Amino acid sequence: MDNIKKIAQFLDKNGYYSEANFISLEESSSIAKEVKDLFSKINFKATKEYDDYIVANHLPESGSKISGAPGQKHKPVILIRGEDEFDLGFVEIFQADKLISNIPVDKISKFIKDLMGKMNINNINLKYSIYSNMNGSVKKVRGYHRDIPLAGSKFLKKFFIYLTDVPDISYGPYSFIEGSHKPSECIRFANHLVGNYDDPNEYDCALSPKIFLGKAGTMVITTQDGLHRGLQQDIGKDRMVLVCKIRLK
Repeated sequence: MDNIKKIAQFLDKNGYYSEANFISLEESSSIAKEVKDLFSKINFKATKEYDDYIVANHLPESGSKISGAPGQKHKPVILIRGEDEFDLGFVEIFQADKLISNIPVDKISKFIKDLMGKMNINNINLKYSIYSNMNGSVKKVRGYHRDIPLAGSKFLKKFFIYLTDVPDISYGPYSFIEGSHKPSECIRFANHLVGNYDDPNEYDCALSPKIFLGKAGTMVITTQDGLHRGLQQDIGKDRMVLVCKIRLK
């Protein structure tokens, strides 16, 4: 628990925390294999409801989509993004823990609840997803953004585990701008963006992101009012990630 306290302090200060080997290679590989086996049976071109899940193709050319929040449907949704004209072809499995049996829900839930408890955050709600950029086919990757307003009333943190190796930037690693979850730091970032800096050579230096490389099993947790993005991956490079979205009840 002393270690959990240190992690909580680091996360609060920097907006992120990362740790290698949070789960074993065997565990991460078993989850990835289960997802790939599922994907091999799916026709991604059509929006359709099946016995155990719904496939929703939101690419512009599909001409069909589901309405409402995909995470609140009566069964898991396998969504191909494209409605917002970015992350075209990015696949997300909502309610993944109801579809993928090898996810170590108990281990992850305990860690997150212990960590949030050390930050005096209780009554949390956990939702599991799988992100997949298989074969580097995703186009128009979204730039740096926030999932919630800076220092607002909304609360969202995300816990990630790489299910495939991400050894370099060609695999599209997750990245986070350290300290960007704090208003005081963002004033400095904003000054750089509008040109208020003493030395032009300093431009964008303050925006240098923390890029999370690592083997399968690597864990990252970030606060989502900080600036973050997944980098564009090269064609033919796979990246699959288990995600737990942490909100207040």
